[in-house]
Amino acid sequence: MTFIGRTGVSAPRLYDLKVANFEELSEQVLRLIRKLVHEAKLIHGDLSAHNILVWEREPYLIDLSQAVLTTHLNGPRLLARDIANILNFFSQKNVDVDEYASLLQDSRPEVEQPRDGSIDAYGYRRPKKW
Repeated sequence: MTFIGRTGVSAPRLYDLKVANFEELSEQVLRLIRKLVHEAKLIHGDLSAHNILVWEREPYLIDLSQAVLTTHLNGPRLLARDIANILNFFSQKNVDVDEYASLLQDSRPEVEQPRDGSIDAYGYRRPKKW
């Protein structure tokens, strides 16, 4: 973990920015969410403009302690909520948010849940030998 900011002053939250290139930030955040889901196999679970810092025109996702694996039982619901939160923020900044809908569709195979009872009490898929 590293401090994001300078001389003890943290980078501002996306939510607190008054002036920025929100179109560019939206594209960067979209890439970060895709990378989180498709490469790290994680869903933030509480993503909003409050949990994104912006430093030197780059967004950083923070507060990932509650992130869940894409295989978690609540994964689809949490991903949809994360996307809705970010979509709402950027749409209020007059940014075209159509790509966020495609993110949910593109991520569906990553977060689809089996319906065969192979989910344990914690919401994760059971190993095949159980």
